[in-house]
Amino acid sequence: MLLEQECKVNFRFEKRHIPRLVQALRIPDELNTDSQHKVSGQEALCILLRRLSYPNRLADLEPFF
Repeated sequence: MLLEQECKVNFRFEKRHIPRLVQALRIPDELNTDSQHKVSGQEALCILLRRLSYPNRLADLEPFF
């Protein structure tokens, strides 16, 4: 579980805003990737926000998520 400050640094949003973003953007509860991985909508949003907040490769994010 991320602390409030870590959330702001990593995703550029406060922790309490992440579920609100999922709802506002109508992100489904679960998503399937092309490689057949299942992730929650909230996790998918966090991956996207992390990629947009700092230039990283998906492989760099693997340990984080």
